[in-house]
Amino acid sequence: MQSVNITRRKNKCYSRIVNTIRAIAVLACVFLSPIAHATQYHVTPFDQDFVFRFPLHIWEVLQPTPENKVEHTNETFTDLEPGSTIIIRYTSELPVPIRFAAFPKDSSTVSFQAHDYLIAVLPADKEGEAFLPLTTTNRWTPGKQGMFITVYGLQDSMPVINAVGIGDLQPVSSLSIALKQIFLPEFLRFDSTNFLEGYKAFNISFVPMLGVVFLVVCGLLLAFKRSRIILVACFVFLLLYQSRFLIDIVPATTKDVTDWKQDRTVPSFGNLVGVAEFLNKESEEYSGEIRIAMCGTLVTPLRYFIHPIQIEGDEWFPTATHGVLLGGWMQDGDTFICKNQSRKGELLHSFPDGSAVVRFFSES
Repeated sequence: MQSVNITRRKNKCYSRIVNTIRAIAVLACVFLSPIAHATQYHVTPFDQDFVFRFPLHIWEVLQPTPENKVEHTNETFTDLEPGSTIIIRYTSELPVPIRFAAFPKDSSTVSFQAHDYLIAVLPADKEGEAFLPLTTTNRWTPGKQGMFITVYGLQDSMPVINAVGIGDLQPVSSLSIALKQIFLPEFLRFDSTNFLEGYKAFNISFVPMLGVVFLVVCGLLLAFKRSRIILVACFVFLLLYQSRFLIDIVPATTKDVTDWKQDRTVPSFGNLVGVAEFLNKESEEYSGEIRIAMCGTLVTPLRYFIHPIQIEGDEWFPTATHGVLLGGWMQDGDTFICKNQSRKGELLHSFPDGSAVVRFFSES
C-alpha cells in the first residue's frame, strides 16, 4: 500500500513537471513569434537634454536666414497597419529633420513625454524613401497603432510628405524587443517634478508582468509544497525591480551632481542658474529698467531666479532691452533671430550649453 502511494506521488510530481514545461513552451511560442525589426539607422532617441540640443540641431541642419525662417508641420495618423518600421516617402531640396512617436491605436488620449519621441534627419531627395525603426521606444506595440510626426523645413522650401506607412523588415523575436524596451532608461529629472512612468514592454507596465510571473512562481511553490520559500520569493522579486531602477538612478544622480560641481549646470535647465546670476549683475549695472525677452521654454523657472526683473517670451522681442537665448535661435552678424522674431544687438555673454545673453540696440 505504501509503495502504491509513493508511485502515485511520483506520477503527480511528473505530471506537474510536464504541465509546467508545456506552459513554458506555450509562453515561449507566444513571445518568440517573429515580428519585424528594422536596421537602426537615422534614428536617435531623445534624452534629458533634448530641449536644448534639438532646436540647435535643426538650425545647424537647415541654416535659416532672417528672410527664410524655420517652419514645421504636424501630422497625426490614427489607423496604421501593424509593423515595426515607419516608411516615409517625401520630396525635399534640403535635409529634413523630423520628430516622430508611435502610440496605440485604441488610445483615447495621447500625452507624449520627451522620451517617447525619436528624431531623424532625412537626406535631401526628389523621390526620397526612408525606413525608420519604431521599436526603440516602449510606446510601440505589435498591433495597429497611430503615429505623430513633426516635419521641419524652411519657409521657401518646405518638404513634401507624399506618403506614410508601416512596414516590416528583418524579423526578430518579440521577446527580444520586449527585453530591450524594459531596459530603456527611465526619464529622470531632478530639477523638477518627476512623473515616473515605470518600465514598459509593448506599452504595458512591467509591474503587472512581474506580478504574473510572481503568482506563477508562488503557485508552483505551493504545488510542490514549498510554501516557506514564498516569503523569500517576495523579497527576490522586490529586489529585482528595485535593482532595475537603481541601474538608472545611480548614474543619473552621479552625473547631475558632477555637472553641478564642475559646470554649475542643472539637467534640462543647462546654464540657467549662470544666466540668472549674470542678469542680476547686469540689472545692477544697467542705467535703465531691464525688460527681458526669452527665446526658449524656461521662462517660468528663470522668472523665479531673477525676480523682480520683468521677463516674458519671444513676443517681447520688439520692446525688450535684453534677450535670453536658450534654444531655437541663431545669429546673423549683429542680428539675433528667435522663431519669427529678430532684433539687432550685442552679445554680452555666452554659455557652454549654447545659451546667451544679448543687449538689444535701441530702435529709435
